[in-house]
Amino acid sequence: MVLLLPVFVERSSYLGENADSAKGCRGLEAAEEQDVYALLEELQTLPEGRVYTGKYHYELGNWGLEYLAGCTFLQTMALNQGLDTMSSLYHRYSLTSDVLDGFDESRWEHYNLFNVRYVIAPEGQPFPEFVNLRDRFGQHRLYEVETTGYFDLVGSELAFAGEKDDFLPAAASWLSSRLPNAKRHPAISIDKTSSGFPVSFDQAPDAIAQAERSPVEDRGTVLSEESGSNFYSGEVSVGQENVLLLKASYHPNWRATVDGRDADTLMLMPGFVGVELSPGEHQVLLEYKPRPLRAVLLVLGLLLLPAIAVAEWKREVIATWFRQRVPGRSSAG
Repeated sequence: MVLLLPVFVERSSYLGENADSAKGCRGLEAAEEQDVYALLEELQTLPEGRVYTGKYHYELGNWGLEYLAGCTFLQTMALNQGLDTMSSLYHRYSLTSDVLDGFDESRWEHYNLFNVRYVIAPEGQPFPEFVNLRDRFGQHRLYEVETTGYFDLVGSELAFAGEKDDFLPAAASWLSSRLPNAKRHPAISIDKTSSGFPVSFDQAPDAIAQAERSPVEDRGTVLSEESGSNFYSGEVSVGQENVLLLKASYHPNWRATVDGRDADTLMLMPGFVGVELSPGEHQVLLEYKPRPLRAVLLVLGLLLLPAIAVAEWKREVIATWFRQRVPGRSSAG
């Protein structure tokens, strides 16, 4: 016990400091709680769009790293309220996660690209004129930006292919170019090449530089849109053959229908979902449908939990039954 005394002392000191820190954080959060939750409640009544509370990349640095209510990031509080936020604070699983680091607060097309319709920021944080102040909540400010929503009509004349590890430099080159403003989103193929994807990711910067010289085109209008827990739908008017962009991470499980008919999806820069459309007005539905294996695993998991409970409850009975039927087993202790 004497040998363990330093460990007990260190742990006791650590837990005491942690308790004091938590108490201090609760006090700071309580002082701002009314303002912050009033702001978040107002957001829940507004038209849908992503919420931006700064970036959280420690190497790049940004005001978001220091924007807290007490000891809690504002982005965490927004997430806890079920709001759609534009950040990769807790994980970087999707292909677009690292691309978010290139988000430029001074460029409207970046807000539109990620459908950043709302910005929460501390008092005094500067923004461009198109980021319009909507309301004040104590030391917090709520801004609004006009975007096309979760959908947009874009062109996709370029096509890039390559390995996943080579994607980010190509995406960063595209994001910093004028192509997002021109709504030109190259098609992407990961880990494979084909005749339809003639440009490799390492050649993308040169191809992007050439494409920047093309004029901006009027591609049509998104007339309306709706979203749910696993779907986005919209009505669009297309003047020429274009691609409808859904500003959400691409996955093969996205299923598309156009005017009630199945349609193929494709991956567009910077890792979003696209559906090709012909001229005219269309009703488009994109649903995320997990593969059947996921449902099977879910059912097996639900069945396994009560089975484990029964096995634990009848452990002695099962052990006795097992010893009686397995040769060579004995109850010798």
